[in-house]
Amino acid sequence: MKDSHPYISQKDYVASVTPSSNEDVESSKVDGTNGGDGMKESRRPTFDEEACSKLWSVYIGEAQKYDQHLLRGWKNDMDGILLFSALYSASLTAFIIESYKKLQGDPSQDAVLLLVQISQQLASMSNGTTAQFQSLRNSDSPATSSIICNMLWFISLALALTCSLLATFIQQWTRDFIHKTSLRPSPVRHARILAFMYFGLRDFGMHAFVDMIPMLLHVSLFLFLAGLVSFLIPVNRPLAYLVAIILAMFLTIYIVLTCLPPLYLNAPYRTPFSSVLWRLGNNVKGILTRRRKFSRREQSLTDTMLDESMMNPLGRDQQALVYTLNSLTDDEELLPFIESIPDVVCGPNGIRISNREMLMPLVHSRNPDVNIISRISELIQRTSHWPDGPRRSQSWSACGRALWSLAFMLIQGPKVQPQLEQDNYSIYFFDHKTIALLLDKTSCFEFSFSAVAAIHLSRMSNLRHCVRVISQMLSPSVDRLHPRTRLLSAKNIWLKIGLAHVGISYGSHLADCCYELSEALQKATVTSVETHMEDITRALTKLQSERPWLLSRLSILVGYLVNCTNGRILPFELDIMCKVILPHLSVEVTDEEWLEIYRLFIITKSI
Repeated sequence: MKDSHPYISQKDYVASVTPSSNEDVESSKVDGTNGGDGMKESRRPTFDEEACSKLWSVYIGEAQKYDQHLLRGWKNDMDGILLFSALYSASLTAFIIESYKKLQGDPSQDAVLLLVQISQQLASMSNGTTAQFQSLRNSDSPATSSIICNMLWFISLALALTCSLLATFIQQWTRDFIHKTSLRPSPVRHARILAFMYFGLRDFGMHAFVDMIPMLLHVSLFLFLAGLVSFLIPVNRPLAYLVAIILAMFLTIYIVLTCLPPLYLNAPYRTPFSSVLWRLGNNVKGILTRRRKFSRREQSLTDTMLDESMMNPLGRDQQALVYTLNSLTDDEELLPFIESIPDVVCGPNGIRISNREMLMPLVHSRNPDVNIISRISELIQRTSHWPDGPRRSQSWSACGRALWSLAFMLIQGPKVQPQLEQDNYSIYFFDHKTIALLLDKTSCFEFSFSAVAAIHLSRMSNLRHCVRVISQMLSPSVDRLHPRTRLLSAKNIWLKIGLAHVGISYGSHLADCCYELSEALQKATVTSVETHMEDITRALTKLQSERPWLLSRLSILVGYLVNCTNGRILPFELDIMCKVILPHLSVEVTDEEWLEIYRLFIITKSI
């Protein structure tokens, strides 16, 4: 095919920049004369086209990747069809050999009938009577069941052989496609050949042609089974009925497998007729498309499935992460997963809010194999026994940074706290064991102290949330439960959740308020509720004020700075952590309170 935009050679390109040579260049394009080789020169890419080589190399890489998967899939399908059709045709031929005999008159049967007539004639002659001659032509006409059986089986055999021939064609065409698209090494030429051949393959509907071959083979199989029923009717009716029942069950299962993918796009089952049913359902007033609220009715079943997979991404991402973490049983596999957490959580402008909910199931999970904090703590413990020094340091650093990122994620962004229920007490995510591992001198890195401070702040935030829930539960406006029932629920939540958050790093003032609430709840459940409700209200009022929480933040900040100073390590994100721990100081702190904070960390250091 002659190109409508012929290329020009380097010589013609250089000459075309001067006005004096324009007419010569144009004339050489028209008459094809350019040093005796005008047509050959006109097919060469120009300098501008060669400058796009890197661009076309990207297209070639993507196109070849797609073509390789497509053609490899076609080849594997055709290999399976050829093998099945060969075995199927051989088996079908054996049945046809037997059934074909019933289409012709049986000579032995005719001889038997003739002998019967001769014996009847001899007997009548001896008796002096005349026997009537019976025609044998009725024995030449085959039974209706034999005709139907042979029609179905011969059609089935023709379809099976047709599938074999078409599968052979597909294999030849795919080899021809690969050959033609590999003739030109130049990126420009290669890209144009790939585009030319692939869009020709698509425009002429080769995808539908390939999908039609298994359809014909399946139709052939159903015709064989139907012919088998017709073949068995004159032989043995109970056996024919049994085969008919099996055929009906098989056909029902086949119809269900065909209908499942259009109705449920994530169904793993499908048949060659599923795509046909999808197109038919879309063309008949867009039944299936309207059911799924897709805007494009012309989408194929595969395209629609891909679009469906992009809907509700959060739920699918959470399922995938839970499955991934649960399947990572080896430390060498777990470490890259942990190293990727900071990039998922933290961005250039702070926490990636969109990724926060994706990781929450890994933080909330009670399963130690799925809980990411539990897995990181266990990895820190096991890493201390690794003989490889650099690898051990890499693991400690990754674990410390990941814990800092997770704690920072929980105290930043939307304050979405877990719901507190009587039978669900595990709302805190970091325990003292994790903090002790981070403060171990052998595994202390620049991320460790920042992670410990963020963990303390996260635990304090959960403690405050617990106080808020208990206050709402004991509020007089809540009339759904009996006062004593509400009190028992509040006590259970506080003893199993609230006190678990109270630590020495939060300051004595907050600890005193928490233990005061504990004693009031304990006494109220032993004696009458009305007697100690005033003490409970007083303790909750102290915990709902800003002062104990501010002092706790100061304690966390001082401990953070003291740890960094004693460890002689410049902590990770020091300025950000200081702003997060103490965003503003709206309450004056007395000298006695500062002295108490300092004394607290002298005690902590001695411990």
